[in-house]
Amino acid sequence: MLNYKIQNEKGLNKALFLFLATLFLFVVGCAGAPPLVEQAKAVEAQKYAKQNYAAKYASSYYIKGAAYLKKAHEYFEKRVYEKAKDAYIISMRYFEKSETKARISQIKQGGEF
Repeated sequence: MLNYKIQNEKGLNKALFLFLATLFLFVVGCAGAPPLVEQAKAVEAQKYAKQNYAAKYASSYYIKGAAYLKKAHEYFEKRVYEKAKDAYIISMRYFEKSETKARISQIKQGGEF
């Protein structure tokens, strides 16, 4: 009877170890892939916003976009990919808004875009 109890405890310990190891791998594996596409789109949006003088004509949107882009890069460096992805998307939207507003302002002033 004592021998059975010892074997049973070893089996439980082994099962617990396997469960915890699997759980750990699952949690670590959920970090996901780096948001490289979102990063490239946000940087590209910033480039186009700069080309259209968004910092001059739509500075509030441009500044917000730059702040979110900086935050996204920080999250990316820390490998917090989900937050980095969200920040890249938000920055891209602000850069696109700033580019659009800059183009409209330039057209209203008689310039070309």
